[in-house]
Amino acid sequence: MTWRNKLQNSNPQEILKLYQQSNSLTICAQQLGYSIEALRKFMIQHNLPYVKQVKYTCDNEFFSRDNEKSFYWAGFLAADGGIEPQKPRITLSLSSKDIDHLYKYKKDLQFTGPVKSFVRKESRPQFKYTQYYGSNVRITCKKLIDDLANFNVIPQKSKIYTFPSHLLSNPNIKHFIRGLIDGDGSVECHGNTGKFFLCGTQSTVETTYNFLKQQLNLESGYVGNREDGLWIFCFRKLVDIQKIAQYLYDDHTISLNRKKEMAEAILLAKPRKIKINKQDLEDLIKLNFNIYQIANKLKVSSSLIRRRIDEFNIILPTEYKKYY
Repeated sequence: MTWRNKLQNSNPQEILKLYQQSNSLTICAQQLGYSIEALRKFMIQHNLPYVKQVKYTCDNEFFSRDNEKSFYWAGFLAADGGIEPQKPRITLSLSSKDIDHLYKYKKDLQFTGPVKSFVRKESRPQFKYTQYYGSNVRITCKKLIDDLANFNVIPQKSKIYTFPSHLLSNPNIKHFIRGLIDGDGSVECHGNTGKFFLCGTQSTVETTYNFLKQQLNLESGYVGNREDGLWIFCFRKLVDIQKIAQYLYDDHTISLNRKKEMAEAILLAKPRKIKINKQDLEDLIKLNFNIYQIANKLKVSSSLIRRRIDEFNIILPTEYKKYY
């Protein structure tokens, strides 16, 4: 007996009871092992009540326009979005702590559908917890997907994504980069120190790093690959991360709240004034403190101690050469 005949020979009241337990045509179809369309036809044929699928709408032309929000959300989706071409559907899933960001996304794209929450179980050893609370927005729209291809946001992009270099000359490029960092990066500020960090493919990381370095005339920075194959860049020098914060967040209207707050703190941070005089250094050296012990005692880096020794022209004992 084919599954179609099996469905047609089913007891309508039993099917209705199973449907009412979940109130979801999708879940009921999965439990029965039938397609949603076949189950829907069965419900109609037997005059069984069910909640009809609602067709949601959105701004189909959103990614056709060059502006702050289209570039920002394209960058964010490049980092955190997923494309299902067969549907065709765009899925954006975030931790539930960032659910307000999904509501911004929904509003900007004029999407009439819901923001849904879920619990994801995790058994892989590299994860800290066994379950994670998330939320997502799913938008079915072929036009949006076609336009996102201009930003290289395509299906199964996570390990092959290439930065769309033709965007580098666009005046909205900083919004795209802010979207990337909000999705796959980190903005931190701790007193008078902090960092801007991005993780992704080699193309994403190196292109973004080189652009910021050249565009803002940055003095510091590090770029490299990790053991898992992903690449990272990191800027830590205060003067540099303040330039990045100013560039990315000046005159903007959309960003992830918690990272925006860190960027604002970076802009308010003051350089730490470290006073190390020559006499203090000479006294500690005479007490046989080595470079690292002096740095630890004065709560500064060993490289700073070396610079001050050079600046003060302090003559070091012979035994210091192995530490210097």
